[in-house]
Amino acid sequence: MLRVDLESGGPAEGNPFADAPNPAQQLVWNYGHRNVQGVAVQPGSGAAYSAEHGPTTDDEVNLLQAGATTAGTRRRAARSAATTSRCR
Repeated sequence: MLRVDLESGGPAEGNPFADAPNPAQQLVWNYGHRNVQGVAVQPGSGAAYSAEHGPTTDDEVNLLQAGATTAGTRRRAARSAATTSRCR
């Protein structure tokens, strides 16, 4: 996930890799995403979460944190859509 200062085009204030020697890395806020479908911010706390879809299982909800990877911190769906009985 990238955070960019809209006026300068450089890294936004507080980016965790703003001092990286590679200018592209300076824009990174966090990483490890694969197929983000949406992002939501929790009112009051300001915590941000992303939703990602797996191929048939392993849908994820990830808490987004500066400098963190979402790989390995996933909260997966309990069952596959393919094995869930259909509503009648």
